[in-house]
Amino acid sequence: MNHTAPYSDPAVASATVPAPPPEPGCACRHAAGTSGDRPSLAVPRGVLAEFPGLQAGCDECRAGMPEPLWRFMCGKCRLPAHALHHLPASRLPEPYRQLLAHSSDMTSTLGAFHRCRLTVEILQRTQLDEVYLREVFLRSQPADRIVEYGVIAILLNQFTAAQQEAIQAGRAPLGGLLHQFKIPFTSAPIGFFSASSAILPRPPPAPDGATPCYGRFNRLSTPAGSPLAWIMEILPPASFGHAASAFPA
Repeated sequence: MNHTAPYSDPAVASATVPAPPPEPGCACRHAAGTSGDRPSLAVPRGVLAEFPGLQAGCDECRAGMPEPLWRFMCGKCRLPAHALHHLPASRLPEPYRQLLAHSSDMTSTLGAFHRCRLTVEILQRTQLDEVYLREVFLRSQPADRIVEYGVIAILLNQFTAAQQEAIQAGRAPLGGLLHQFKIPFTSAPIGFFSASSAILPRPPPAPDGATPCYGRFNRLSTPAGSPLAWIMEILPPASFGHAASAFPA
């Protein structure tokens, strides 16, 4: 997915990431970058130990997200051990597969699926140098239903001052702002996973208390390959037969 826009800062380039051969059935993208100044992709052993379910997946599913995002997920968001379990795209049930296994941003995808405009609710946020981290819900409008839970790391120095101000204002999802400012970008899923709804900040009611849900790790980049953001995205464990399906408000 590509869009034309007047701004692209080449100063932040990708770090070199070893590209292991894909696993059979693994839908992860294995693209090595170029050296430069950006968050480390070398995720510490102690951080990976918090998510042993991902260790059964390919290396890129674990190493393709930057260290600050993993630490934010572990520490601030308190995602518990054994929370995320790697899955190839072929094992995602519908409609999760059509909503996750694609190269588009989730704001556009979910807005089209639910036939509505999406807004962002910020649960918490922090900043480490140029890395802006936040935990969010995406909400449908005007129904105000939660349609996605996400944790995102955004490289602010890839954006103009006006764009940074809009990002940090927290009124619109990043995907919507990329379209609004006509910023060129590509979207590439890094890997997919299953999780229990019990890990969510506001878990939906379920008879057995542990409804399965599904998500992905995604990377947004400039057309030249420089990273803009990395996102962990989880879709609601609900019937998708109607736009009102979502977490409780």
